[in-house]
Order: sequence, then C-alpha cells, then structure tokens
Amino acid sequence: NPIMYIEDVFEDCLYGDTPAGRDTIGTKKNILGFSRKDFLDYLSAQYGTHNSFVCLVGNLGGKTEKQSFVGTQNFVSVQKYFSSDKFAHRGLNFKEKDAVRENQAKPQVKIHYKKTDQVHLSLGVRTFGYNHKDKLIAKLLSIILGGSMSSRLFINLRERHGLAYYVRTEVETYSDSGYLATRAGVPVNKAALAIKIILAEYKKLKKGQVLARELKRIKDLLAGRLAIQLEASDNLASWYGRQALLFNTIKRESGSQQFSLRKILTPES
Repeated sequence: NPIMYIEDVFEDCLYGDTPAGRDTIGTKKNILGFSRKDFLDYLSAQYGTHNSFVCLVGNLGGKTEKQSFVGTQNFVSVQKYFSSDKFAHRGLNFKEKDAVRENQAKPQVKIHYKKTDQVHLSLGVRTFGYNHKDKLIAKLLSIILGGSMSSRLFINLRERHGLAYYVRTEVETYSDSGYLATRAGVPVNKAALAIKIILAEYKKLKKGQVLARELKRIKDLLAGRLAIQLEASDNLASWYGRQALLFNTIKRESGSQQFSLRKILTPES
C-alpha cells in the first residue's frame, strides 16, 4: 500500500540506518530466519510484570462509582494471573531502545522509484517527543495545515488546484523524537507544484499567520474529536493506560479539562 509505505520511506529519510529509521517489519532475510523459539525467547526477555500495566474500563464490579475496584472478583483474577509463577522471571533482561540521533544539517530528500501515474509524497519537519510541553501546539498546527476537510492544504491542493487524490498532515510522536508531515497523492507531472504549495503554507505558519477565528475553529474541532473518542471504553482505557505507562501518572479530569485546549494557544502567539 503506497499510502502507508510512504511513511516508512519518510522515516528512513529522517533517521537512516538506525532503529528509528528501519522498517518495523524487518528484512526478508531476517523474517525467514526467525524461529518460533526466537519469538518466545524475546517475549520472555522483554515483557514481565515489572514493566506491564493493566488498564480496565467499564462495569468492574463496584457497587458505586466511587467504590474501589480493589477486592472485587475482577481485580482478584487479574492479580492472580500476573502474580503467577508463569511471569516470575520474565522481562528481567529488558533492554531500553537506543536513543534517536538528530543530526540533520540541511534538507534531506529520499526517492523510491516506481513506474506509476501517481506520486505519493511526504514533506515534513522534525518536532519532538511525547513528553514535550509543546506537543499539543504541534497537533493544532497539523490540523490547521491538513487535519480536516476545511484545512488549508485540503482546500488549496484539492479544491482550488485539483491536484491531490488525498492530502493530510499529522504529527507523529515517539519517546524522544517526532515529526510533523504532510502526505499527498498527486499526478506525476504536478508533483513539483504540489510541493511548492505545501512549502508555501508551512512558511505562512512559520510567520505566525493564523487568524483568531481559524484558531478557535481548530481548537473546537480537536476538543470535539477528543470528546467523541473518549465515549468508547477502549479509547478511554488507552487514554489512561498511556498516561500511566508513559508519564507515570494518571489525571482523573476529563479530556477537555486536562488539555484545556482553548488555552493552549492565544491569537497573539
């Protein structure tokens, strides 16, 4: 799928032959060389109770909303399973991932040639990891650029110029690195024009050209999306689980209260 593959090509361009830049599926040679024992040994070495979190959301057995989950049958079952001898010696050889090396000094370009009538492109900039204080600002910028059907690049590339089969801008954040990238599918003979238009919109944002009404609309959109997502139990579990796993804390406020989205940026920023 070229729409998905362009993401791998872009990360290879950013990080090269490092863990962050390599294809997650691995090479054909490695895949064919792995045995079942290799997978089981890796699982046993890397995953154990000391580095695992269990997050449960739903009707967990308490008589009231405020009653503690501890002591219920669901809790006893989870505790019994994870305290069994089966997990006693797992994860003891856990290895932290190698730190990402950011050493770019000039624009980088990577081209994967394929004989087609369409070009899939990814154009972006380096940002920061998920612990950074400005990660939500980057999220808002991505929505302004290409995060909705009323975004700048959707209107400019697709509606005004009729260039793009699809266009989207997203932020990708990892533990110690990240990037903001715009992806689009355009005719081969229109690729240069599409890149020119995308760069022009990036430069406008760099100069701070964001109107107050546009900023308000984007904040409302992000807050609305978050509210809808957190109505689903699996999304809510992921929300709290990620806080516990990545930030070692859990904030009990609702998503809109925690983010205070309307205060992230001001028109003067």
